[in-house]
Formats: sequence, C-alpha cells, structure tokens
Amino acid sequence: MAAKNPEKNATATRLRESLKRVRAIRSDADTHPVWATRRLRLKAWQVDRLTRSYADLLNHPRYGKAAAFFRTDLYGPRDASQRDRDVERVFPAMVRILPAAALDVVATALELDALSEELDRDLALVLWEDLECGDRIDDALYTEGYRRIGQRAQRERQIVVIAELGRDLDRLVHVPLLYQSLKMMRQPARLAGIAALQSFLERGFTAFRDMGGADEFLALIVRRETTILERIFAGDAAPFALEDS
Repeated sequence: MAAKNPEKNATATRLRESLKRVRAIRSDADTHPVWATRRLRLKAWQVDRLTRSYADLLNHPRYGKAAAFFRTDLYGPRDASQRDRDVERVFPAMVRILPAAALDVVATALELDALSEELDRDLALVLWEDLECGDRIDDALYTEGYRRIGQRAQRERQIVVIAELGRDLDRLVHVPLLYQSLKMMRQPARLAGIAALQSFLERGFTAFRDMGGADEFLALIVRRETTILERIFAGDAAPFALEDS
C-alpha cells in the first residue's frame, strides 16, 4: 500500500530503483566470484586514500566521528549487503513507519551504495584486466584506470549524492525523540532480522548529532573530491596531493 505522504511516495520510488541496481550488482558478484576479492582490495585502497585525504577531519574534535562514518560506512570495506537485504525485507513497513527524514537517509544511502558499487565494478575490470595490477593498487594505477573508464558524469553524481546524504543525516538529528526511538529499536530490530539497518541509522545519527552542524564539513568534502576529480581527468600526476585544509 502506498504511503499517503507524496514526499514519502517519491522517496519510496527512489528506494525501489536503488534496490534494483544493488540487486543487479549482487547478481554480477554471484556470477563472477573473483569480483568479491577485487572489490575488497579496491575498497581497502580507497580507505587508505580517504585516510590520507581526510587525516585532518578524522582527527578533528568536531568532525572526527562524521568523517569516520563516511570512510567506513559509505566508502569503506564494510559490507552493506545485509543492510540492503534488511531494506528489501521490510520495505512496505519501513515506508509506512519511518519518519520522512529517516527514509530519506536510507534512500540516499542506497543510491550512493548502488552508484559506488557500479563504479567500483567497472574500475576493477580495467585495473585487473587492462592494467594487470595484480595484488597492488597505487595512486598511478588507480588514476589511470579512473581516466580510462571515464564516467565523469557518474563521478560528479557520486559527489552530489555524498553531500545529499550528509544533509539528510543533518536533518535527521532534528527529528524529535528519534534517537531515543532508535535506541529502543535495537532489540526489536535484532529479533526482526533488521539489525544492520537499525545500526546504520543509529551510527549516522550519532556522528552528525555530535558534530553540531554539517555545512562546513560537507562543503570541504565536496571541494576536495571535486578538485581530485578535476585533477585526475586533467592528467595531474599527483591528484591526491591537496593543500586545502
């Protein structure tokens, strides 16, 4: 049954589309098991790159928790497949029960997950099949593979969605009594088999609540990631060597 709230209906449509894309990626992974190993290697490299690019934010007293959440939950090797299966399992009830702000977070997170996995899959194909990177990925190999696959519009969209998710999480912290509700959901969510989804929402809520406003944090991420993207496509030999603080 569709939600009566038009905003929720639009968000539910976004969720369905992202779930379809995630399902297709999982099907690819089942068909090509070697992709799972390559995916983890690529993500491990990306975590290392993010740690270098955002060392200042990760160690910042105000921004540290949010930066760590972005690194591990959105870009890192944390397996989001269980969270996505949770969403599929409880989709109708979730659309009906969750506040619009929380539903926006889930929808945007799934769009980012689907887009990032698609880009990683295509990049891994170039890295291992064309560039024969073997067991190692370095800055030069990564940027060469990044340039070869192109997909600039998708990369730019990825940055936009990261910022959207940050804004969604920032709005979430202003929903009255939501944190208390999330904590109370821990045991019922575990019993219902949706603990991964509950935990994701709680981690994101806590990280952004403790930051006390996300505008500067998100603007810095967008600026740095956009600069890196532009440098890579321009053929810069050291695109990750940023002086921006």
